[in-house]
Amino acid sequence: MRALLFVSLGHLGACFLVTLFLPRREVPMPLPEQVCERWRPVTCDYGLVEASLDTIGPVRAEMYREHGMEVDARRLDGPLEAIFGALPPLAPAPTKELYVATDFGWTAFFRNGIAGSDPALAMCQLSRRLGVRAMRVCPGTSPRRYPAVIWEVFAPPALGGDARGRRRSIAAANDGGRWVFEQSGVLFDFEDNSRYELPRTRDRFTPELLSRYLAALGIPMLQDACLLTERPDAPLMLSRPAHGHLPSFSLEEVVAGKPWRRASAERQVWAAGFWPRGPGSRYCARLCASRISVIASRR
Repeated sequence: MRALLFVSLGHLGACFLVTLFLPRREVPMPLPEQVCERWRPVTCDYGLVEASLDTIGPVRAEMYREHGMEVDARRLDGPLEAIFGALPPLAPAPTKELYVATDFGWTAFFRNGIAGSDPALAMCQLSRRLGVRAMRVCPGTSPRRYPAVIWEVFAPPALGGDARGRRRSIAAANDGGRWVFEQSGVLFDFEDNSRYELPRTRDRFTPELLSRYLAALGIPMLQDACLLTERPDAPLMLSRPAHGHLPSFSLEEVVAGKPWRRASAERQVWAAGFWPRGPGSRYCARLCASRISVIASRR
């Protein structure tokens, strides 16, 4: 018994000496999370306009005034985290537009939506009004259940667009559990047309292919380093009054999925006044709330 004890102690001592004198392996420190990644509910679907902040701001404000809506325009100072921090509360109907200059000559567009910035309409409007190219970029990084990779390019007829201001649209999306692929417009010279015939639908337009197409236009994928936040390129925020009858959420609540829960959707139906209180109204509200949840989960 005593011999066994000595053997065990000797074994432990040898292991200790080996561990002590072996060269230590450096454990790499995890890279800090990018601000664009942390704000993925907003940045998973963003816009780009081929114009400067000084050009976009007055024109966009005038477009709102033409429809009887006043907007508050202000420049923001501070680090990128503080810039995005001015967007909340996030809401189903966005009321804030954030324009950030980039180091590749375009201006990035974000809104305080709960399911991305939904920039298609704004990009089409600005492209037509300014006579420049604009695009919607959805790189498939949405935290929602059904991802999508979407690229929409808008341009006036002088720059290759059609009469409606559309130049090219490509999308591969998970539509409620089934992948669909759609495309329209004239192909760019750099496109790999053979990819659009692949057997698996989701492989026809991937984040990697989107990145390659953007690179062909001199545009990198969205990252902190390409967004400029210092003067004279201080970001521009355009704000309208919030919709009081609709719910609003913090970034953390959106990441946790709170807007898409059935109870939250039901409260949204009640608050919007879709159904009067009375016999059968709660059933109608729940039915509509269920539909809202399904639609929101597919975005």
